[in-house]
Amino acid sequence: MQIQPLERHEEYFKMSDGFNIFYRRWMTSGQVDRVVIFLHGIEVHSGAFGFMGPELAIGNSEVYGFDRRGFGKSKELDLPKGDVQSFERHLEDINEVVDAVRKNHPWEKTIHIRPQHRMHLRSLVCRESLPAN
Repeated sequence: MQIQPLERHEEYFKMSDGFNIFYRRWMTSGQVDRVVIFLHGIEVHSGAFGFMGPELAIGNSEVYGFDRRGFGKSKELDLPKGDVQSFERHLEDINEVVDAVRKNHPWEKTIHIRPQHRMHLRSLVCRESLPAN
């Protein structure tokens, strides 16, 4: 018998500056073995993971895909698509999203972040170098 993922949920994380970051979440109906956070690339949004999220959820993963600030449903009203006020804010958003996911999954020791584009490896390296709160 194959485990089917629950419906995809669409919600928002509230950032410390009050901005809402949109995310999609695919939940497994079985035991959660891992948590996956997708970080999308340029000119896309979390909807790009619509083919992979359900498949990973079937494999007992809890999957999050968020729209980075400036993209998809997380676009700032006063800025063009893809722009953010500062790169530091972009890194803070990543940090806060990961922290929020960790609060939802305190039993998980590892959170896997899959960069969708090589450019975001730099963001991940910077994020990992940020001091812990």
